[in-house]
Amino acid sequence: MLCYDPCNLLMTADKPDPAAVTDSLSAADIAMLHVKQRKEGIVLPNLTAGDLDWKAQLAAVRRIGYGGPALLEIAPGEDVWSALEASRQAFSLPGTG
Repeated sequence: MLCYDPCNLLMTADKPDPAAVTDSLSAADIAMLHVKQRKEGIVLPNLTAGDLDWKAQLAAVRRIGYGGPALLEIAPGEDVWSALEASRQAFSLPGTG
């Protein structure tokens, strides 16, 4: 099992397609979904538009039957709690209700 972070795939030398990788997994492969966004190599403070299509990623993890925990990674800053809440509300993440 793995802590699956599709955003990290964008940081590898071979840059695999996160959508294809997610579709190749099964729910049993994933212990936790790690959720963050980046744009042009910089981790963003919340799940806004960026390099990763999170709506497509969440549809894919639902399609493979994953419903386990999701961990939001929020960049540090004075507004970390509002960034966390905005990200939580923007997406219905597995394991968050």
